[in-house]
Amino acid sequence: MIFPNVAEFDLPALLARYVSDMRRDAFVPGLNKHLLDDVTRYYDTEMRESIIMWHRFGASDAAAIVARELAYFAATPSFTWKVYADDAPDNLSSILLTAGLKVEADCALMVREVVEVVNDAALGRRAANTQLTIRILESREDIEYLRTVWQVEHAGQDDPWLAVLADALVVHPTSLKIAVGMADNAPVAAGYIIVDPRGVFAYLGGGATIPRYRGRGAYAALTLLRAQLAAAAKVQYLAVEANAQSAPILARLGFRKLTTLRHYVKR
Repeated sequence: MIFPNVAEFDLPALLARYVSDMRRDAFVPGLNKHLLDDVTRYYDTEMRESIIMWHRFGASDAAAIVARELAYFAATPSFTWKVYADDAPDNLSSILLTAGLKVEADCALMVREVVEVVNDAALGRRAANTQLTIRILESREDIEYLRTVWQVEHAGQDDPWLAVLADALVVHPTSLKIAVGMADNAPVAAGYIIVDPRGVFAYLGGGATIPRYRGRGAYAALTLLRAQLAAAAKVQYLAVEANAQSAPILARLGFRKLTTLRHYVKR
């Protein structure tokens, strides 16, 4: 199916496709997938990272299913349940909080057609003006470049997802690309792209810039580079779960909001 141009696309139809391809039956490098009738579980073999991105059940079953999933992932150090604005049941959020999960982030799911990002003249000028050197990571050891940026962004906290990405980088080198912006011989900005094999969406994640290098075009340069990678893979849309800091920037770049979501986490 070919979707309409991003300037006039059918938002409900595109969101429905996102639910199908990127939530219910997603390809996430480094994570196994287990489709149950009521949830889809994503987790790595060593149970370092686990995510529930799709669920479908009634309000009366919510407490029991949440308890079941928390028990299943009890030994996992990082567990996330993503709840989107249009998701049912209405009592899920309160049950997750009662069960001890905490709200980590509120995000906007935003999309733009890949070809429009690649051909965006303003974005190209902004990216060209940055003095960063962009490096594409290739080895498990290269993940330390990404770790350096993330630990500044997250106040020194280590993230189990980094270890998963390091492994996935070796196993899925064409589907997962991690880009790092270098300045003064040090990593100062980063972001990755996951290319879904069905060719509709590529997911942009992990975007971060060390504070003193913000406002210098790093975000634009990394966004443009990842869009070019998506174009080479013949993907139609870029999708981003944008936090409050990134959403206004992406809106200025022409990205449109499909919905909102909230991350409930156990760390």
